[in-house]
Order: sequence, then structure tokens, then C-alpha cells
Amino acid sequence: MGIMDIVDLRLLPWGNAKLASNNSITCQHGPKECLLNTVEACAIYAWPNVDVHVPFISCVESQAFAGKYKEWEACFKELGLDPEPVNMCYKGEGGKQLELIYANLTASLKPPHVYVPWVVVDGQPLKDDYNNFISHICKAYKGLPPTACVKTSLASAPKGGGHALPIGSNVCLMTPVFVYQFNTAGSPNTAKKVPLDLYYESLCPYCANFILNELPIIFENGLIDIVDLRLFPWGNARLISNNSFICQHGPNECLFNTIEACAIDAWPNLEDHFPFITCVESQVSEGKYTQWETCFKELGLDPKPVTSCYNGEHGKKLQLKYAALTAALKPPHRYVPWVVVAGEPLLEDYENFVSYICKAYKGPPPSACKKASFASVLRGKIDHYHPVSYTEQTAKMQFLVNIWSSIASWTDQMI
Repeated sequence: MGIMDIVDLRLLPWGNAKLASNNSITCQHGPKECLLNTVEACAIYAWPNVDVHVPFISCVESQAFAGKYKEWEACFKELGLDPEPVNMCYKGEGGKQLELIYANLTASLKPPHVYVPWVVVDGQPLKDDYNNFISHICKAYKGLPPTACVKTSLASAPKGGGHALPIGSNVCLMTPVFVYQFNTAGSPNTAKKVPLDLYYESLCPYCANFILNELPIIFENGLIDIVDLRLFPWGNARLISNNSFICQHGPNECLFNTIEACAIDAWPNLEDHFPFITCVESQVSEGKYTQWETCFKELGLDPKPVTSCYNGEHGKKLQLKYAALTAALKPPHRYVPWVVVAGEPLLEDYENFVSYICKAYKGPPPSACKKASFASVLRGKIDHYHPVSYTEQTAKMQFLVNIWSSIASWTDQMI
């Protein structure tokens, strides 16, 4: 087993590029860098598998490093890859949306990156010790150490004092290339967790119902052990000029979307931010908009990181991040709650999310999955109504469909 078998590698191609007020982008090394950042972002999006996009990015970086900026497209042929998805992406709006996502992800780093490469292992930045990233991965890994880790422990032994190389000797201060993030896997015999993504908005009653009455099931039945749950508090909000935004259910919804985004940012651990968001959703679903702050005391949480966030510029940056992540959905979301399991949107069958998790999981099925298969059959027979809040565009289409259905029904009766 190699190191890659215990690592979740993510590349974030943004670095120190700057975002102007109109969402235009400038890069430290000029337009060519902006172009190749976008090309590589599009490659990650087009081919999510690291076995595909990492070789392509390595090829592009090799060409760029040699000064052959115009020859990067040769990498498609060299690796036998279809150029169309990447070309369409970087030449169109999709590429810019991806760069906005990476801009916000990079801006959200804690602590902020100081130079690149900025390597993060298990949430901890390695700073100028990034050359020893393998030893940091091995230390973070909780399973049986692979042979590479045994070799690394010898190779990383101090040589001549073993001090880290000084900053500047092999790092580029404030140079926009990549931020690398490694997450160590839990155990060599454990299947990967199933990604469960919820795109929602804070004052949507159907979203609140899902958060309060549906999602807690996976904590109660132990299914959370095989699930990677992520919340995206944006929903059907819309960006307008100057990066300001309006929300479907008014200013209060914008406020609570930001509060919940700040909670996720302040307490990345699901066990901290999910109870808080559940508490807030419980208050606002009952119309108690002014009592949400009691959730801090109820859960024993320090209010300062959230209040300073939503009252400041950082809260807005987080909302722009979730706006970009929501806009990048394929297919685009049509309503909320929009539930995605292992990359597949469940559409109006979102209440059966447990059965989809069980189908997507590649390890031995937990007991909750055996119960879920029976429960989903019952639900399919008795439950045909799946409440959602449509986006403005979808709502208009649905309105036209309803009118047409009414006309058709009336015509049938006349005939």
C-alpha cells in the first residue's frame, strides 16, 4: 500500500491572485498565470479523479516551467484526454466561477497562507517544513502504517542538525501557484465516506424540516460514521451588483444564511456547527428571529467568532464562497433543499437520502442500511409529496406548467 492509498489530495489553484470589486481577476505573474490557473481549475472540475487531473496539471506545469506557455495543450494528446470539457470551461463562464470558488477557499484559510507552496496536512499548515509533508501525513494517519511511512521515518531523521530550510530558499513569497491540502484516511480497511451535501437557505420551511427532522437520523442510527456531511447556506439567494445579494425570504434570511456560514467557518467540526445550526433553525422556524443567540449559551459556545464574522467583511466573503459553490452545481439546483449524495442530486427524492447513502457506500453495510432498505420501500408506497422551495426561474416554469395542466384538464372536461 502506498501513501496515496491513505491520502485525500486536493489542489487549489489560486495563490495570491487578486479579486476586484467587479469580480475581475488579476494575477501576480500576469494574464498567462490567470489563464493557466483557470485551465488547471477546469481540469480538476472536468476530471475529479486525481489519477487523471494530477498528471494533466503536472504536464501543464512542466510546459509552463520551461517557458512553453503556448504548448500546454499538447498535454491532452500526450495523456490521451479529451480537450473539450477543459476548453469549454476555461473559455466560458464556468472557468471564472471555479476561480471564484478557489479565491474564496484560499481566503478562508486559517491561518492565512503566507507563501506558496502552502501545504496543509490534516488541517495543519506545514509552513516552511513542507518538504517533509510525507512524514506529517504518516504522523496524522491512524491506521496501520504503510511501508512508505516506515521508510519515511528513517529518511526524515535529522541530517546535520535537521533544521528546516529558511524561508525563501525554496519557497516563493506571495507567489500564486497552489495551496495543497492532504486529508489522511481513517483506516486501510475502511471504505471512503459517502459525501452528503445539503444546499439550503435558512428561512425555507422545507429546508428547516429536513435539517430538524430528517438529517438527525444519521446521527441517531450511526450512519454518520460513513458519511461526510457538508452544508451550503445559500440556496436561492441571488448576487446583484457590487457583490451584494438578495435572499428569497428577505433580509432576515440573508442574515441567518451568513450566521450559519460563519458557524461552519468558526467551528469546522460537524459535531460543533451542526447542533448550533439546528438550534438556530429551530428558533427561526418558529418565528423567534431575535432569540437565535440563546443557542450560544444553550450549547456552551463562545459567540465571539460568529458575531465578529457576520458583523464584518468575513461573513460576506463566506456568502460569496457559498454563492460560487452553489452556482457551480451540475446540473444547476432548481429548488431547495437540494440534496446531493456522492455527486448525484436526489431531486425530489431527497427524503430517501439514507437509502442513497447506503447504495453509494462501498464498505460492509452498517445495520442502519439494512433497516433503511425496508423503510424506503414503505415510504415509496405512501409518500409522493416532496415539498421544496423553487428558484425564481424554476418557479416561473412551474407556474406555466400548472397553468397548462389546468387548461388541459378543463379542455378534457369540455370534450
